[in-house]
Amino acid sequence: MNDKLEGSVMHSAVRDFLSSEKNLTSSQLAMIEMQFGFLTSNMYPHSTRVPQGNMFLLCGSRDNDALTLWRNYAREAVSFAVGLNPETPLGIIRTDHSLRNRWSDIVRWNDVKYTSAFSELPPQNVNPLREAAQSEDPGDQIVRISMELQRTLSGIKHSAFEDERETRIAFFDDSTSDWNFRAGRFGLTPYVRVGTSTQWGNYSDGSPKLPIEAIRVSANASEADIMAVHALLECYGLFAVRGE
Repeated sequence: MNDKLEGSVMHSAVRDFLSSEKNLTSSQLAMIEMQFGFLTSNMYPHSTRVPQGNMFLLCGSRDNDALTLWRNYAREAVSFAVGLNPETPLGIIRTDHSLRNRWSDIVRWNDVKYTSAFSELPPQNVNPLREAAQSEDPGDQIVRISMELQRTLSGIKHSAFEDERETRIAFFDDSTSDWNFRAGRFGLTPYVRVGTSTQWGNYSDGSPKLPIEAIRVSANASEADIMAVHALLECYGLFAVRGE
């Protein structure tokens, strides 16, 4: 991630909301606090927490040719923009490709909100959270509070990144058996592999083709680079039609 605070910028705002909120009962606030703890701290003795609460992001942009993104990410290397169909459900691919425990929490493609004020929750996040906490059905209350907190934690970034006009999917996964690891800019980094699924949040066995609709190469790509993209697609049973 290019933002060290990714996923945690609203932690203090949620805590301030819990300490100052006057419209909810103590039991409703306690439920929010409990769900917040599940997402951000080590509440399970058998599970290892990463600092951002085991949140994994698939980031993109609705602008298929944003000059800001090409400048930031292409640079000297040949870069590629992969266009996915946003309507096709995606899910985590387990390391053993099994489909047991089929569900993981997910926030589907959601446009990021940008702010420079991290001391308070934006109104568009406060009101749905209040409504979720006021649900009289305990099961519905838990699910809705958790989802609203997930949207808040995964959907707000610093306004310094506003030019990216980012949209993203957020997966929340506590199961280390789903994780892979790579060397990242900030050390050893866990990640999950994602594939086409039967339903949003269901696990994927990795066999259905990804919903790739287009691949755009950066301006410094050679003819050989373009041919390599075609060959890569053909290896996975996809065939490209060259566009201008």
